[in-house]
Amino acid sequence: GQQRQISSPMASLGRLTAPGAPGMKPGHKGSSVVCNSLSGRGRGGPSQRPDFSKESAESILLGGRGQQSNRPPPKLVVPGRPGSGPIGGRGAGGGGGGRLIIPDKGIETMLEQGAAELGPEITTPTGPNRYRPPAGFMNEDGPQENPEILRMEPAEMVAKLGSRAGRWHNLAKLLQPLYQSGYDAKALDELTGITPVVQNRWIVAATVYDSLVASGKVGDDALRVFDGQGDELLYPFRFLTQDMRVEAALYLVEQRFDPPMCEVLARAMKEWERRPTERDGFSPSPADCLAFKYLRDALECRRLEEAEKKFKQALQTAGSDPARARVQTTWDAYIDEDAARRGLTVKRDTSDPTNSGITTASTLTILRLDPEELGVRPIPIVGALGAAAPATVSGAPRTSQEGAFGAFSIAGGSAAATTWVALPQWKALAMMRHPVALSVPDCSAVSAVVASCKCKNDDDKRRLAGSGLVVADVMQAGAVVEDDAFYMAAPSPSVPLQLADGIRVRAQKMTPVAVVSFLARPPAREGTTDSQIQL
Repeated sequence: GQQRQISSPMASLGRLTAPGAPGMKPGHKGSSVVCNSLSGRGRGGPSQRPDFSKESAESILLGGRGQQSNRPPPKLVVPGRPGSGPIGGRGAGGGGGGRLIIPDKGIETMLEQGAAELGPEITTPTGPNRYRPPAGFMNEDGPQENPEILRMEPAEMVAKLGSRAGRWHNLAKLLQPLYQSGYDAKALDELTGITPVVQNRWIVAATVYDSLVASGKVGDDALRVFDGQGDELLYPFRFLTQDMRVEAALYLVEQRFDPPMCEVLARAMKEWERRPTERDGFSPSPADCLAFKYLRDALECRRLEEAEKKFKQALQTAGSDPARARVQTTWDAYIDEDAARRGLTVKRDTSDPTNSGITTASTLTILRLDPEELGVRPIPIVGALGAAAPATVSGAPRTSQEGAFGAFSIAGGSAAATTWVALPQWKALAMMRHPVALSVPDCSAVSAVVASCKCKNDDDKRRLAGSGLVVADVMQAGAVVEDDAFYMAAPSPSVPLQLADGIRVRAQKMTPVAVVSFLARPPAREGTTDSQIQL
C-alpha cells in the first residue's frame, strides 16, 4: 500500500502504559516499560504488537520512525543511572534494542523533540557535587599535589593531624588524600579533634595561601602573619582572583584586620567587581573598594547622623584622590537633598570658615546626656583613716553645684593641694551638707568594720580585704550623737580620727567630727561576689 512517513515525534510513541492501567500484568513493581517498537505503516511487513508480558523498569513504550534509517537506536538517559542497558525488542525498522535514557530536561522535552533525534551519544554525567567548585578552582595553576604526602600512609596522616605537627596550611593538604582513602569528615573529627567546619576552612584557605605563595608578590614577613590563625583571615577571599587576593592580603596585613573585617573586605571587593556602572572614581585597590562600600552604606542610611558617619569613614578609607573626590561630591549632594526635603537651604561660602553651611571632612558629634550621667558629686579625700587629724576634716574644702551640667565650684580650704574623688549622686550623698572621704588601706584590718559586718570566720573576714573610702558628713555644732550611727571621732584634737559607734563615743567621751554615711568599695573582680557593708 501507499507508504506514510510519520513526521510528528509523538506519532512515534506507540503506547504509554502506567501502573494499574488496563492491560498491565498484575505484580508489576513501580512503573513498567515495554520497549518493543511499534512497526511503521506501509513498510510491507507484518504489524507487530508490543509484548506486555515482560516486566521492565519504566512505563514508556517507544516506537521507531516510519522510515528506514541506518541510524543507531536511540538512548534514553536516566538521571543518576547512566549506562542503562538495552531493553525491549526490535522495531519494524530493524536494528538492536534501544537504551533507556532520560535527559536533564525531562521526558516531556525528549518526547517533544523526538527520541530518535537524541542519538546514542547523549549522556548526562553527574559528578559528586556539581554545585560546589573544587578547592583551588580560582588558582591559575590549579591545586598542586605534594609527592611527599602521596607517599604517606593514612595512619601517619591521621597521627600528624591529631598532634598538629605543622602549620595549618601544610596539615590541610593531608585532608583530601584521607578523604580519598575512605575517611570522612566526621571520622577525622573523632580521630583528630578537627571539626568538619575547620577541615573545610583549612582546605579552602590553604588554596588561597598557596596562590599567595605562587604569586611571588607576598613577602615572607607577610606570609608569617598567616601561620597562626591565617585560615580565618584568608577563608573569606576564596572567591577572589589571584591578583585580588594578593592585594587584599597585603592590605589586611598592613591594617591588621581581624577575621570579621576580612569578611567585610572580601565582600567589598566582590561588590566593586559586580557594579561596574556605579564605581566611577574608585580603583580596584582594597582601600577604594572599602570606601565604595561605605559610600553605598551611607546612601542607604535614613538618619543624617548615621549617613555622615559612613561618609566620613569612606573619606578616611579611600586610597586615591578620585575616590575621595567622588565621596565628597556625593556627600555634598546628600546634604543638599536632605536640606531640600526639610525646606532648608545650604549655602557654602569658602571665604567664611565659620559658616555652618560648609561641608567639610570633619564631623561634629552631638551627644544628649542622660540625667544619671550628670549625677556625680566631687568629694575631697582628707587623708587616711587613723592618720587624719580632726582639724583637717573640719577644715576640708566643700563644693557647690549648679547649672544644667552640674558645674561645681570649690569654697574654703586649699583646693589645689586636695585629692578629689567623684562618686555617684546617691541619695545618702546628695543629702550631705559637707561631705568628706577618708581612705582605708585594708577594710579587714578595721575592727569597727569587722564588727559591723558580723564576720563569723576567716572567710568572712577575707572577703573584706581590700581598700575602701569612708564617706562622712562634717557635723554641725550641737549635733546629737546617736547610738545606731558611726562617727569619725578622737579623744583629743591631737589624736588621729578613729571609726567608732555612738555608744563608744559617749562612753569614752570622744569628740565626734563627722557622722559616717557609708563605706565605698571598688568594683569587684568578675566572678566574685561581695555583700554590701552597712555601718
